[in-house]
Amino acid sequence: MRCFCLGLIAALVGFRLVPADAHAAAPTFEPLRVAFWNIEWFPGKRPDPTAWEEKDHVPLVHAMIKEINADVLGMVEIRNEEAAKLAVSVIDGMAVNVCSQFLQDDGSVGMQQLAIASRLTPVSAWAEAWVPRSGVKLPRGFSFAAYPIGPDTVVLVYVVHLKSNRGEIQQNIPAREASTKQLLAHVKNMQEIYQSGYAHVATVIGGDFNTSLDDERFRRESTLRDIKNAGFTWAWEKTPADQRMTLPSQPQMDPTREAFPPTSFDHIFVQGANIVKMEALATAPLASDHRPVVADLLIPVRPTPPAAPIESSTGPQ
Repeated sequence: MRCFCLGLIAALVGFRLVPADAHAAAPTFEPLRVAFWNIEWFPGKRPDPTAWEEKDHVPLVHAMIKEINADVLGMVEIRNEEAAKLAVSVIDGMAVNVCSQFLQDDGSVGMQQLAIASRLTPVSAWAEAWVPRSGVKLPRGFSFAAYPIGPDTVVLVYVVHLKSNRGEIQQNIPAREASTKQLLAHVKNMQEIYQSGYAHVATVIGGDFNTSLDDERFRRESTLRDIKNAGFTWAWEKTPADQRMTLPSQPQMDPTREAFPPTSFDHIFVQGANIVKMEALATAPLASDHRPVVADLLIPVRPTPPAAPIESSTGPQ
């Protein structure tokens, strides 16, 4: 009705409509700092910590989170929502937007959950468990949040913790690949939904993938390549291999397990945004066995196009 009325007015008074694109401002960019960190059974660093171990763990994590200083933080191996709130309590204005409650095989809530906290206000946030496929058990799932950046841009953020390398590699790799297929299907669905309400949709996927493009053991695994092939930029792409080690080699607590070389299991993938910088921050060994990965992004913010102006047309004299 509004378009009909404008057209009628223009016809009646001899005006013409000018396409809004002719006056639209060029996109500007908004900085966004995103980080993902496996905090190793926070708080306490193991499934059944003592009260003293929990108490000792907290200040180490707080010091690291202050250093990370992220706008959006994806946390891995968080015990529950209260633990997530405790982790970010040292950052003014940062709130936990979502924390998963994934179940274990026995039906109890697990102690390795996924949380997203931020300084931004999400328009939606939730967690979703993987659906088992063809008898393949898929632990955990993902947590998700959508953040408006300006009136016409939204950033979709996912944090994941894919199947570990405990057990047989012939089972672990298919589990990670199956989880990734479900993740990418959800990403595509969310992008289509949000594109109906926003001019620009950026997407960030991060966390502990438990696989590496640098490690010969995983050369046939498609997990990370599938995400790249879906149109995402791997934030480590331009970083030398020796500078993207996120899991330093260290003595194993379990002497029956084989020691591992340093590797890169923690990644960030970006679509619809520019990557300014990507790094793995060094942590105190007692804070976590993983290093946090941090990316500084520039998000294209497309200003709302001005209403199509009506210009006078004098016509032939």
